[in-house]
Amino acid sequence: MSTNLGAAYVTLDGSSDLTGHLETNLGSLDVCLPPGLGVQVTASDSLSSSDIAGAGLVRTGGVWQTPNYATAPHKANLSFDTSLGSLKLHPAGGCK
Repeated sequence: MSTNLGAAYVTLDGSSDLTGHLETNLGSLDVCLPPGLGVQVTASDSLSSSDIAGAGLVRTGGVWQTPNYATAPHKANLSFDTSLGSLKLHPAGGCK
């Protein structure tokens, strides 16, 4: 998924495994995490802001992970590229 000069909200499904790449340029991207989903994120940004830790992810080496990543029944492996924009991960139940 890619946004340019816009805003997008993405709600992830917690009942299956997924892999994805999300990119935003001059825009904002909000990603809503469902309860129980194990999430691993790699992120790169240029002149932008990201809030990954606000969703409870912890940096482990070069990736961010939810504390339950190793034991979660379903996992999301995501990569983000943000340029002149903002990225925010919302904890389970955070997007309404």
